[in-house]
Amino acid sequence: MHTMIYEWGTRDDFLLPRLYPEAQVVEAEPLVDDDKILQLTETAVRQYPAQARQWFFHLNISLSEHWLSGRETIISALEQRGYRVFNGRVTDIRKHHLQALTQQLGLGHVSVTADEDPHLRVMVKSDYNYGGIGESQLSPRQAQKLGLQCLDGCSVQTYSDYYLTRLGDVEDHVWDDPRLVVERYIENPDQRFYRFYRCGSKAVLSELINYDVVKKMVPGLPRQNWFFDYGKESAHCYQTLIDKATTLCDHMGLNYGALDMVMDEADQGYIIDVNPTPGWGAEKQGEMLTFLRTGIETQA
Repeated sequence: MHTMIYEWGTRDDFLLPRLYPEAQVVEAEPLVDDDKILQLTETAVRQYPAQARQWFFHLNISLSEHWLSGRETIISALEQRGYRVFNGRVTDIRKHHLQALTQQLGLGHVSVTADEDPHLRVMVKSDYNYGGIGESQLSPRQAQKLGLQCLDGCSVQTYSDYYLTRLGDVEDHVWDDPRLVVERYIENPDQRFYRFYRCGSKAVLSELINYDVVKKMVPGLPRQNWFFDYGKESAHCYQTLIDKATTLCDHMGLNYGALDMVMDEADQGYIIDVNPTPGWGAEKQGEMLTFLRTGIETQA
């Protein structure tokens, strides 16, 4: 299997490099890579004529629709050269987009409007993934061409700036800034939250306990994992949660990545983040890595 990872803004301790440490990494650059991709894949086909081939889009950016000038042309060329393409059409993971999508698909949503109950607890966050850490690496010109706004002057510039407040206390400038998003704050007494991993034909649902207000995937958290075939019905106790994740993955074309999900006191689940470039860090989950890699390699 010859694996190519077209990456930008990620690190060696992200999940995908842990799954494929032997992969050929293609350093991405916004707006200029079309010809480079075609040349690299032509060379790879000549070098590895008898091997199965796969290509991952691994761009740590919230909106990548315009990253390549001819994305559909590139995807078609990759497929014609025998590559299985992962996340080729996953281009928008901004939170406003996710809120609208989950509402459209009937999956439940965490969006709120300013005229709702002023005592409602809400979280003020960046519209961009992981607090806009990827967007902060772009020049103003690059951001503009990609359809993104620079974070200069924004009151939330990293995920550590997220804050919990009452809806009635959200200031006007938050509603007026498209780089910010206001979400209903969902929690349960046990402080459980969930990450759904999808890797081709395999999936893992992880239940974790985190008492922090902003629940992040910190290595070493108490967790329980369930391993299963993606898209196959089961009698799992969290099947409704799994079904919601599967519906969204199928709609977005996310064939590799992770969804972050939360549960309220009535065990109603909500998808709050989509991440095609999930981190991994120092997590010790060797059985999970082996299982997820199998799902990628056996995907039809």
